[in-house]
Amino acid sequence: ECFHRLLLHPDIGGAEIDEFMLPIEQSARLAPRATFLVLLDELNTSSTLGVLKAMIVDRTLHGRELPRNVFFVGCVNPARQEYTVHALPTSLCDLRWQYPPLPDDELELFVREKIRRLPFAQELDLVLTAGFAHMVCVCQRFFSCTVGESSTSQR
Repeated sequence: ECFHRLLLHPDIGGAEIDEFMLPIEQSARLAPRATFLVLLDELNTSSTLGVLKAMIVDRTLHGRELPRNVFFVGCVNPARQEYTVHALPTSLCDLRWQYPPLPDDELELFVREKIRRLPFAQELDLVLTAGFAHMVCVCQRFFSCTVGESSTSQR
């Protein structure tokens, strides 16, 4: 399986993240031509933002270099009074996308341009990039329709 989701919350520590990532790392090393996507859901509710930042930005986990074929997508919650969220480290803020309200065709162009500007974009093939852009747009539209516009501004 190449897609993995980790639902984060304050009780998940470094050991649990390590336990979650270890089989993904092993699979990625055994299948270096496959792409592994890890969704870090509710990223800014975590008490281990430093560990998550190291994974996403530095591509390390507890000193281990992560395989180049493992990619991360993080979803963050808006800062509201309903639950506790933490400020993202600056290096993660630089990777955050805020979605303006756009028609579908412009949203697709917006997402493709965001992907093109990622530091590792040259490592992605065009089919994967187009598929990822489409998936992001479908998710964005779904959340906008079912949850509301303000809940889908950051991914």
